[in-house]
Amino acid sequence: MDLYGGVPGQFHLDGMRGTSKDEENLLTIDSFIDTAAIALRLMVSRLRLHSILEAEPALGIWFRSS
Repeated sequence: MDLYGGVPGQFHLDGMRGTSKDEENLLTIDSFIDTAAIALRLMVSRLRLHSILEAEPALGIWFRSS
């Protein structure tokens, strides 16, 4: 994969490491993690799985954190 950019403009021929694409990829991963967390919280609420949260304190802390 090639990316053109920087000052002065150049092609990055050694992959995307060290380019502006790094931050974009991290933001995408962060968005995926947030989406998964929201989905899991909704599943616990809608399926009434609160007993699982009571059995595992770490999950309870995670669930109440947002």
